[in-house]
Amino acid sequence: MYPGLYAASGLFDVHTHGRDGADFSDAPAKELVRIRNSYAACGVTSLLATTMTMEEEYSKNMMKRIREAIEAESDGARIWGINMEGPFLGPDKKGCHDPQYLKEPDISFLRSWMPA
Repeated sequence: MYPGLYAASGLFDVHTHGRDGADFSDAPAKELVRIRNSYAACGVTSLLATTMTMEEEYSKNMMKRIREAIEAESDGARIWGINMEGPFLGPDKKGCHDPQYLKEPDISFLRSWMPA
């Protein structure tokens, strides 16, 4: 019916720090909404916003910006959630994460980042 054309399902990127000049760890929410279209343009229809281990207050603001981008109207890729790379990493598995921001697992710490 459509010679030379193919249909394929959209891609779900479960580990992406950003795209098109914006990074989930430091870009303003409006930039995170903008890049949703950039993801969709290359076939990514869904993603998890991946973050780096940062200072606690900075991380709280980072989560707020990502939440705003998740909730914003957009025809671009859908952000389904956050792939947190830390801060709950063992020092021997920290990779490139700054060891001064690593923490022991703590559910109250996570709850402090969630909306009221």
